[in-house]
Amino acid sequence: MTRNQETIDLLQAKVREATSSDSCIRNIERFELKDVQIDSSMSIANKMFSEDAMKRILDVLNVKPAFKDFQKSMSEKDWEMVADRIKKAKGETFLYGDISNDGKVNNIFIQNPNKKAADDMTNSLAVIDMIEHELADSDCDYSLANFTYTPEKYLFDIEFRNDSHPLDLLGNDPWKSGNKFIFNSLNFKYMPFFERLVCTNGMHRNQFGFHSDISKKSFTNSRLEKTIAGALHQVNDSHYLLLEEYAQRLRNTNISLDEFYGVKRWFNRGDRKVEYEALQNKYFDETPFYNSYGLPVSEQPKTWLRTADSGINAYDFVNLLTWVASHPKDSGLNTEDATDIKIMAGNIFFKENFDLMQLAPKKSVAYPKFEYPVIAEMK
Repeated sequence: MTRNQETIDLLQAKVREATSSDSCIRNIERFELKDVQIDSSMSIANKMFSEDAMKRILDVLNVKPAFKDFQKSMSEKDWEMVADRIKKAKGETFLYGDISNDGKVNNIFIQNPNKKAADDMTNSLAVIDMIEHELADSDCDYSLANFTYTPEKYLFDIEFRNDSHPLDLLGNDPWKSGNKFIFNSLNFKYMPFFERLVCTNGMHRNQFGFHSDISKKSFTNSRLEKTIAGALHQVNDSHYLLLEEYAQRLRNTNISLDEFYGVKRWFNRGDRKVEYEALQNKYFDETPFYNSYGLPVSEQPKTWLRTADSGINAYDFVNLLTWVASHPKDSGLNTEDATDIKIMAGNIFFKENFDLMQLAPKKSVAYPKFEYPVIAEMK
């Protein structure tokens, strides 16, 4: 029996179930920037752009989002002239458009002029085949930790837990490492993840990973194959050493109020504030701060917040974030937000210096009193 055969069989079953009515083949069209119709909305050959695609075009043109509003104060002829000049200023620019089934342009990628002919990555199942091949050939034992497929974006999000090399942190806290792959035919992202076995909490380490998309020279079959093979074949002992070192550091400090509110700011962006209100009230309650400090702490300046102790141990705070992100049925997080929080937890875990570690100790300094020379009274 092939190594990891049970994991491969489970992966294949998950893929079949998720894509039974979906070929996973993206509808990608190549077009020139000069042909994009710019007005209050945007389009190409009668295909309307999504909000994300419009923002991307404006980024390509190096203009602010409010640029489209100027059309209201200009004649149609003047507006066409301005729009054409801005597009011509970018020269000959080719783009890839990700076209949805309803004919809308969902996303935009610039074609890299220095890139040779792109490899055929239009079918995400090719990436699945690469993963299965490397699992079968690996010396490590892997289990499927997570599988998510988002049909609107043809996006796979797959995590494999490495069961061969557990690590016992701080003497009584077992962890395992693993690999996370997020991809469709236009994007590919890999990052290692670490899972605390006590309550199956996971976090990601973005800095150790690899990310590319169709606009980059690194987005080729050979580079993706190399990345997948390296991830599933090699066990990086330095990751384990770092994990233990940083875990001890977290155990020895609390987070500041500024570090706490950094997470709260993420939850309060856009629709998340309403969507995750109950989650915040349950797990990120600010009442103890107000009771302890006797003032509206969230309104204090950042310099004050950085010196204020939250009373929350940094290791416990990371584990709270990873628990929330790893248990979406309990927390109500969607897949993308859960991934963002796991990355956030990883960034906090591997933070070089916490605010309260950088405070000078309180000392009674016997500084000599200044004595000023007596100036003779002028006559």
